[in-house]
Amino acid sequence: MELRQLRYFLRVADFKSFSRAATAVRIAQPALSRQIRKLEEEIGVPLFYRDGRGAVLTEQGKKYYLKISDILRQLDLAAAEVQTDCEMPTGEVTLGVPAQLGPRFVSQLVHAFRDRYPTARIRVADGCNFQIAEWLQSSRIDVGFVYDPHTYQNLPVKVMVEEALYLVGPHASRHTAQETVPFRVVAKLPLILPNLGATLRGRVESAAAKLGITANYEIDIDSLPSIKQLVIDGAGYTVLPYAAVHDEVSRGLLTTSRIVEPDFYRPLGMAVRPNGILSTASNKLSSLIQTELNDLLAKGNWMGRIVAKNPIETALAPIFAEVR
Repeated sequence: MELRQLRYFLRVADFKSFSRAATAVRIAQPALSRQIRKLEEEIGVPLFYRDGRGAVLTEQGKKYYLKISDILRQLDLAAAEVQTDCEMPTGEVTLGVPAQLGPRFVSQLVHAFRDRYPTARIRVADGCNFQIAEWLQSSRIDVGFVYDPHTYQNLPVKVMVEEALYLVGPHASRHTAQETVPFRVVAKLPLILPNLGATLRGRVESAAAKLGITANYEIDIDSLPSIKQLVIDGAGYTVLPYAAVHDEVSRGLLTTSRIVEPDFYRPLGMAVRPNGILSTASNKLSSLIQTELNDLLAKGNWMGRIVAKNPIETALAPIFAEVR
């Protein structure tokens, strides 16, 4: 059994795909498949159900994933303790991202990290807000993005930006034909939003309650790709940050209008795991995140405003020393 086989196993499990995992670890898919087969033969149980659509962990694979994740995390933490004075990071850093962050920023960040720090590996895990917070608490990931970061007082969080929220409609919709749209108009439209536990849905609920109105919820659905496709097909409208729909807007599939009266902004924070020493790779990634975010804001690919320093951020300054 080799350490690289275990890391390959985690990547396939995270991506639920041999082809996507092979691209991430920069090896050919047949070679990756052989390594996983060898691992399965050595431990004597199948780890994945394989079909034409991807790879899903078996029950034995799920148990193995939890054990191996913890073992590799401990190895990475041990490496972090002896690397704190190194300028060029090694080892692996895991970043947690919510789907609404948008693929453009994640792609740009991953490429920038790999170009600057070729001796380190970056791993990306997709999840919703509460999952990312839980992964940070359990040290499954090193750095993560969380919306409405004030709700996670037990995590070291730096508020980076307030994202403007937009009404998102199908091509040529009259409701998104203008640069801005009042929230009262938004609330009357058939809305397609995540369930009530999502922070985005909660923000719409809160704004409607303050105005003494009720939002018109047409469809509850948690899948962001499905929400966007339903809007493209004309089933309704949604509310999202511009970064989440930049590609579809560029292709003419969706249109947007910034929500006003009241102005609709949602804070986005960068959090780090609260336990243990941060590795050099984690600190370098944290610093790079702010640089790449500023670049996207300057180019207009991310609509929002930088948040001024606040008392909470000031109190966390020692933790984020490398970020600044």
